[in-house]
Amino acid sequence: MKMQDWLNGARQRFDFRNWPRPSKKNAQIRVMKLSLDPRQMDENWRLEQRLPWGDSGYADYFQSTKNTRHRIMVRISEFRTHDEARLALLREISFSTAMTLPRLDKRGIRIGDVGFTGHGDVSTGILFVRYNILVDVRSVGEESLSVEEFARLIDNYIVGAGS
Repeated sequence: MKMQDWLNGARQRFDFRNWPRPSKKNAQIRVMKLSLDPRQMDENWRLEQRLPWGDSGYADYFQSTKNTRHRIMVRISEFRTHDEARLALLREISFSTAMTLPRLDKRGIRIGDVGFTGHGDVSTGILFVRYNILVDVRSVGEESLSVEEFARLIDNYIVGAGS
């Protein structure tokens, strides 16, 4: 199967044409060379390491200072435009083994311009786009935990960088 056919199927499967869109003004905001500053993050988390990711991104690994069994991975990917970031999000979720994934706004979670999480009661993984940035936040520790508040913190950080 060609990748374009795969993506066309994903567009239908994940109702791409009905994804929420930011205002035209916000869709034009570009955040360049975003670098999360651990000193401005939640004091209950410390940065363990940063690894390169793709051509224009990185993955940060944070460990809880309160419970060392809790870890969160944050993957940041920068794109030239908001639409490119949305397509990258579509590509990411198209490889999900679940036939559907809940959109954040449908679960009452206000993070990003558009985003998705898993079906569980606890959001242990959140993917979202804000401006031209694709963010993947996952619980990767020995004990899983909700990443919702951490994802909201990152989203606010991106909004601040875009102002």
